[in-house]
Amino acid sequence: MTNPEYLLLLGAQPLKFILGLQGITSVRGKWQVLTNNGNKINVMPTFHPSYVLRKIHMEDGKKIIENFRLDIKSVAISAGFC
Repeated sequence: MTNPEYLLLLGAQPLKFILGLQGITSVRGKWQVLTNNGNKINVMPTFHPSYVLRKIHMEDGKKIIENFRLDIKSVAISAGFC
């Protein structure tokens, strides 16, 4: 079994299954902590990519895309990829 330091949750279903939380809109972009077998995992919930793609041409589409990009970037920076 692997012990990741970071986990990116894409959408409401992983949020509910992994963290037992609901409401992806209210928790997206906010770091959460999951403890698994004594190991601390930093968890970033964000929107599912298909949700983001469906919203592109809607009124709030630009904001949703930008939030998604910022969430991914936050994980990449924290994990040392940027």
